[in-house]
Amino acid sequence: MAEIESDSDAISKIELILKENESVIRHLITVKEKFKPYKVSTK
Repeated sequence: MAEIESDSDAISKIELILKENESVIRHLITVKEKFKPYKVSTK
């Protein structure tokens, strides 16, 4: 646990990656929502 606490630089990098991924995930969700009506109409 002490190693993780001392390596705050790695933690900040992980937080940065998570923030970037959050925007990507949100984009994918909105794209998925746009195609939902099309998928429903094809059933």
